[in-house]
Amino acid sequence: MLGSLVFCISTVFMFLLPSSMIKPENVGLTLSYGLPLNGVLFWAIYMSCFVENKMVSVERIKQFTNIPSKEAWEISNLTFHELLHSTHLSSQMVYL
Repeated sequence: MLGSLVFCISTVFMFLLPSSMIKPENVGLTLSYGLPLNGVLFWAIYMSCFVENKMVSVERIKQFTNIPSKEAWEISNLTFHELLHSTHLSSQMVYL
């Protein structure tokens, strides 16, 4: 976007200059070199953003592979009624 804006402003500026200052063939040469440079600038910015996104993905994968696992739960042989009225679980239950 910025490269296109600079290219358009310089094009208008070159067309407004008198032909005694800058020759028309130099204007055409400048424009023919300016268009591919605009594409190269776009490609370079696109590739740098693409590489940055891939690096962030790798960092996230590396971070998620090092998450410690949680402790295993111990399941006792209590009935549902005993589990419901136990002090350990009833203090942690949330009633809606």
